[in-house]
Amino acid sequence: MKASRAIPLALLLAVVVRLPFWIEALRTPVDGDTAIVGLMARHPGEGTTLWGQPYGSPLDSWVAMPFVVAWGTTTEALRLPSFLLGLLLVPIAYGLGRALHPAAALPAAFLLACPPPYLLLLAALPPPLYATTLVLCGTLLLLALRLGVALEERPGEVHRQVRGAVAYRHGDLQHGLPEIVVGDEEGDGEKGVVAPGVRPRVRGGERVRAERRRAAPA
Repeated sequence: MKASRAIPLALLLAVVVRLPFWIEALRTPVDGDTAIVGLMARHPGEGTTLWGQPYGSPLDSWVAMPFVVAWGTTTEALRLPSFLLGLLLVPIAYGLGRALHPAAALPAAFLLACPPPYLLLLAALPPPLYATTLVLCGTLLLLALRLGVALEERPGEVHRQVRGAVAYRHGDLQHGLPEIVVGDEEGDGEKGVVAPGVRPRVRGGERVRAERRRAAPA
C-alpha cells in the first residue's frame, strides 16, 4: 500500500482509538506539571528548565505557546498539543519502518496508531516532555536514516571521509583484542552490514599494533 493511502488510514485509526481517551482527558483537571507548561507558555523566554525546577526544559511550553495565545490557558489549549504530537508519531513510525524494510512500514504505523492501553493513556495525559521527546527523537532518527541513504546514493569524497572516519573500538588494544573499523577499504575477517552501504572489517589487535609501530616516527 502506498504511503499516500497507508498514512491517512493509520491516522484515522489513531483518532478513532484515541477519541475516548481525549474526551476523558478534557474532563480531567489539569495537574501541576501541565499548569506549569501553560504558565511558561505565557512567559516565553523565561527560564531554561521546567519553571525553576532542577530538571526538564521549556520545550513543552514552546509547543503549547501558539495554542495558549489563541485560546488562553484553557484545558483544551494545554491538552491539544499532546493529542497532535501523539498523532505525529504515526507517520514517523511509518517512515522509520520503511527505512528498515518496506514491509515493516505499515505494521509500524498501525502499531503506533493502536498501541497498548497504557500508551493510549500516555497519549492523552502524558508526563512533561514525554510526547515532545518522542517526536523529536523519532524525527532525528528518520533524518539520520535519510541522510545515510542520500550519502549512499551520492558517493564522493565527503561520503568516503564520513565513512572512513567512523570507527568502533571494542576493548583495550593493549591486550590484543580486535578492532572493528568501518570504511571503504576491503579487509580481512567477518563482514556484516551495520548501516546502508557501510561494512565493517575486523582486524586482530596484534596486526593493528604492528601497523601502528611501522607508521610511528623513529
